[in-house]
Amino acid sequence: MSRTPRKLMALSFAAALALGGAACSDEDDDGAVTDEEVGEIDEGVEDGGDELEEEVDEGEAELDDEG
Repeated sequence: MSRTPRKLMALSFAAALALGGAACSDEDDDGAVTDEEVGEIDEGVEDGGDELEEEVDEGEAELDDEG
């Protein structure tokens, strides 16, 4: 698989996490998501996306070294 589809999959996964997290993040059960809760979700998704992108890049480097 080339780089573009892998990065697209990683970004799509990160976007899905962001939407899912926002939908389930009502920590104080008041029926609303606060800016603070959204900020925490954004940070988590960004960190997860960065980590996933690093993993993809490392995997591609390993494949390049092998082949």
